Amino acid sequence: MISNQDKHLNLFHFFSDKNNPYYEDNLTRGLAICLQNDPVFAERFFRMLFKDQFNEILSFDGNDDQISINIQVDASSIKEVKNLLGVALTTDDHDLSEYAKPRKRSRHYIDMVIQINDTMAIVEVKRTDENCMAQLRGQMGAVLQANEDAEIKEEYRSYKWKSISKLLEEVIVFQRNIGTVNTFTKNYTEFLYRKHPGWFETKPFRRIIFPEKLSYKKGTAGYEIQRRIDLIKNEMYGEEELRYDRGAKILDNIDWADELNFKAKKIDGKDYIAIELWPGDTKDQGWKIYKKDQNITWPEKVAGYETHIIYNIKFAHFNKGIHWVSSSDVKNPITHTYPFFKQNAGKWKKTEDGEAWEKRGAEWESFKNGVNELKSDWTNDLEWISRFQSEGRNYFDVSIGYGVHLLVPYKEAQKLDHKNTKAGKSKFAEHLKSVADKFINEIDKFVKT
Repeated sequence: MISNQDKHLNLFHFFSDKNNPYYEDNLTRGLAICLQNDPVFAERFFRMLFKDQFNEILSFDGNDDQISINIQVDASSIKEVKNLLGVALTTDDHDLSEYAKPRKRSRHYIDMVIQINDTMAIVEVKRTDENCMAQLRGQMGAVLQANEDAEIKEEYRSYKWKSISKLLEEVIVFQRNIGTVNTFTKNYTEFLYRKHPGWFETKPFRRIIFPEKLSYKKGTAGYEIQRRIDLIKNEMYGEEELRYDRGAKILDNIDWADELNFKAKKIDGKDYIAIELWPGDTKDQGWKIYKKDQNITWPEKVAGYETHIIYNIKFAHFNKGIHWVSSSDVKNPITHTYPFFKQNAGKWKKTEDGEAWEKRGAEWESFKNGVNELKSDWTNDLEWISRFQSEGRNYFDVSIGYGVHLLVPYKEAQKLDHKNTKAGKSKFAEHLKSVADKFINEIDKFVKT
């Protein structure tokens, strides 16, 4: 699932998840909330969890079944259960031969408990491939000890997060087809995808033909390519170094750009994986790249790959970009010179009559005519009219920057993606990271000279 929604509106993404010691608790909590609020997902999850037993543990006698889902349960508090299922939920499969001796603790707290009538599943959740069987057996033992006079049937199972992710996506497809997608399930799936793209099935590049007309909509080849790129990025940097909302690599110790990203691109009829940098995306960053009496000529090649330059002007409101005027077809436009940047970058306010915009030391008509070099008659675009006239905004911030993209041929990605390193990762991920590092260093040196 790829979503452009504001990350802060996702029910399961918190303002700071970085190095969160309760992250696995939050994973469990999110899963429990979906089970409690989406009956379609709950029914399919229960069938997967209990397998053939599911129909047996339901009453089907006209009485309501007693179903409960709880998290962080003290094992010693569990009573009146006849069938006990211990479940390990990790990124790998664990079989009975791997079961270790029970872990001894004064108290055992269970991540999630699912009970249907007198049958209970206790679920231990891990975000890694950690073998948690010792911990799980300790929890099971604590439940058995609390019910030592009862005859309880004991069983163990192991499930991978990939199975859960696949189930979530299948549920969403079904719900979309009947016209009602559950918000909890949709948000949780989006959250998992952004944090753990490796938990979702992707095709290697060699099995995806680059489309003649590139689209990123679900069900298209462009969507499949971008989905694979998201997994490659996660292999390159890990979830902690990527921005949740866009999956971009956060740039440390760089003052002329915020982030690095990767995207499928078709340029002049050729297919690429583009490594994207956006120097000067804010006014402060612009001061780092524009130099008096000096035009900017970006390197034509880095690490043996061609660069692609985009002249970009961003209009922001409340520190968020809401409109862009861009072109890669012009050469050395007046907009991307030191005098134009110095005069026009920054805050513009609506004039008192509401007919134009003003900024100290700048003239609206002069600015408008300059931007016409990138796109003629741009203020008559419906999007501009909607953003800055119909919606009643009274100011915007202008930044004048570039898109500097390094173009890696898609055929090269196809060639390397099916080969894995000793760590089990794509060789293309290893290669792309090496190229991206060189790209950042080269552009950093260029900006600072």
